[in-house]
Amino acid sequence: MEALKVKSSYNSNGGRRMIQFTHQEIEKFREKAKQDPRIIDWLLEQTELVRNNELKIPDAGIANWGLYYYCSECSVELTFDFDKPTQHECPLCKKVHTGEPFDGAWWRSIHELNYTAAYYLGLLYVCTAESKYAEASKNILLEYAKRYPGYEVHGDIPYNGPGKANAQTLCEAIFIRNFAYAYDLISDTLTQKEKEFICQDLLLCGAKFLTEHRQNQLHNHEVIINAAIGVVGLIDDNKELLDFAIYDDYGLIYQLEHGMLADGIWFECSLCYHFFALQNFYGFERFAVHTEHSQIMHPNYRKMVKAALKFLQPNYKFPMMNDTMDYHTELNEYNLYEFSYKIFREEIILKVMHKVYENEERNNIESFFYGVDTLPDASPIELDDYHDAKGSGTTIVRGEDNQFLLFRHGKYGGEHDHYDRLSVSYMYKNQNIIPDLGTTGYGAFYHYEYFKNTGTHNTVMLNEENQAPCDGKVSVFEKTKDYTFVDAKAEWNSNYTMPDSFTICQWSEEAYQDVTMRRRILKAENYWIDIFNVESPKEKTIDWIMHFNGEQINRSTQETPIENFSNKKPFKYLKNVSFVDAVGLTKTTYKLEDITTNVYSYVDGSQMIYAQGPGKPTNLYIPYMIQRAQAKEKVFINVITSHANDDIIIKDVKIQIIKDEIVIKVKSDSKTQEHRFSLK
Repeated sequence: MEALKVKSSYNSNGGRRMIQFTHQEIEKFREKAKQDPRIIDWLLEQTELVRNNELKIPDAGIANWGLYYYCSECSVELTFDFDKPTQHECPLCKKVHTGEPFDGAWWRSIHELNYTAAYYLGLLYVCTAESKYAEASKNILLEYAKRYPGYEVHGDIPYNGPGKANAQTLCEAIFIRNFAYAYDLISDTLTQKEKEFICQDLLLCGAKFLTEHRQNQLHNHEVIINAAIGVVGLIDDNKELLDFAIYDDYGLIYQLEHGMLADGIWFECSLCYHFFALQNFYGFERFAVHTEHSQIMHPNYRKMVKAALKFLQPNYKFPMMNDTMDYHTELNEYNLYEFSYKIFREEIILKVMHKVYENEERNNIESFFYGVDTLPDASPIELDDYHDAKGSGTTIVRGEDNQFLLFRHGKYGGEHDHYDRLSVSYMYKNQNIIPDLGTTGYGAFYHYEYFKNTGTHNTVMLNEENQAPCDGKVSVFEKTKDYTFVDAKAEWNSNYTMPDSFTICQWSEEAYQDVTMRRRILKAENYWIDIFNVESPKEKTIDWIMHFNGEQINRSTQETPIENFSNKKPFKYLKNVSFVDAVGLTKTTYKLEDITTNVYSYVDGSQMIYAQGPGKPTNLYIPYMIQRAQAKEKVFINVITSHANDDIIIKDVKIQIIKDEIVIKVKSDSKTQEHRFSLK
């Protein structure tokens, strides 16, 4: 690939020139748009609401957090209506929400419509040279420049700094960055007075605010804030802003080099935030690519974009991990492959793009402005097993019938991590049989009350308290032709160091102090074995938890209902709770459409508790299995197998403890396989 050419943002006579695109690129865009006007149609569609209506801009800084715009009962996003600033309907239960925080969140969406329109109208001007689009973009910029200095600082959202137009610094940065993009695109149509007004009262005013509220931490927020400051710094040719945003501690280079784990995954250990961070690194790099301040050839960018693709599920979605909402799992959610491929020319990125464009046209601003003209042919993606013990701490085992077993045994990642060391999730035939629920909008009631708790994950919880942060570590990883075996531990001791990122304590140090948990997973072709040991210096309530999609179909007549099962989150939201005092081998069966899942549990000194808890959305319920013991030490032994229709592959399972050894025999049509494990 040719070396990127550096250009100045100023002509030799001192007049300003566009930064994000060269003259040659602009000529090419205009010719492409004439030959294929679909991008024009797309940009017109995206800006229709703003172009065809009177501009809505609040005179005061009243916008609230966009993630408050969720139904309090169903935990789904409310339906935004441009014409209804005080009525906000849930698409599921049809409840109409009024007042705050919903009205303020509605204004947050209005800001997004406006700054996106200003940017896209600038792109329309670049593609067509029609002054009406530049004029419309300019009008938005000028109207905000009139109001922005007077917007009051506001916002008290957890983990976030405040905003002016918005209620958090993150949203303020995206707001300022998009207006900066727009300004750069149309600046040749502005008078000197208009340029000075927009730069001083909107862009530089915003950048100054952002520098005051960037925190010295590793975080996707700081990436976003730095990107916005850096873009304004380039526009103003401001060395102080550029040094702060790019080169200083906690600037873009620092974040890129310190925020990435050994396997290339962003330290927050949510693929949603891995891509969110990378998108916002690119928010600077795509703008700066022709300048001396671009860092796009830093090897960590190439590593980051490739690393996440190893996590793709067989349905070509990304797994739910930590703070992830359903739409964040979509392969086409992350519009960064085009720019990545143009820069790096990696075959795996090309394969991903071919997969994305199986179901949609290659007609978006990423492909048009940042992609190659024509995608070369590529072979299909090959999805392989994955194991990492030093970075993200993740093992993925795949199998026939689109099986996908994910085992999380790595580091705690800060704000957007969940308290779920040694948790698992499992897919069979592209169905989430044992799901990781991720979460919902962070301003929704159930985010902190339910989803972001140990008890809503497939792991072990002590005294109904959230796990404290710790590092999980792998002691054994073995892969043979017949099985994959992982032996991992989580130890709560004094050796743990928190990530360099601000975190609100929402866990119990006391409940987990000096506790060791060990989970052994053996994944064979048609079943998997789960052995979970817990050792505590004091007696605790120990809950092994697993939840399923579908329905439990073999309820026992000996189940005893439990009234008022818990007053602690998240278990206080469980319903239809009952228990069985089982001894020895217990078989529990779940049905999801045509898939049957059997769980063979060795029960010794613990209760089998069955319940239902909120799913996705939260007005639907899913079954829980909880094995509970009161003890200092406990081992939970389970064998899980799934099959479709009547194709029963595993005929029988036997589990015994002989002296200090666990003996498991799994019988199929063709053979009986025996596995032996130490009890401790």
